[in-house]
Amino acid sequence: MTGPTVSELESRLNAQRKLIVHLVWRLARTSPDDGFLDSIVRDGDILDQEEDPGVEPTEAFAQQARMAAEVRAIVELVRARLDAEPQDRRHS
Repeated sequence: MTGPTVSELESRLNAQRKLIVHLVWRLARTSPDDGFLDSIVRDGDILDQEEDPGVEPTEAFAQQARMAAEVRAIVELVRARLDAEPQDRRHS
C-alpha cells in the first residue's frame, strides 16, 4: 500500500492553511487586543537564547525555523485580509 502523493499532501496542506487563515482572521477581527497577531508570531518564533544552529543547522532547528516561517506567512495573509476590509467591519 502506498501513501499519499506529493500532490495530494500539498492539496491537503493548502486546504488546512486556507482554513487556518480564515479562522485566525475571524478571531483577529473580533479581538479587542491589537497584539493578538503579534503574540501568534512571537509564540512561533525561535528564541534568541536557543541553541545557535552554526553554519549548518540541525534538522530539528531547520524544521522549527520552517514552522516559524509558516506561522509568519499565515499572519501576513491575515493582516493583508484585515487591511483590505473597511475599518467599520471590524469588531463585528
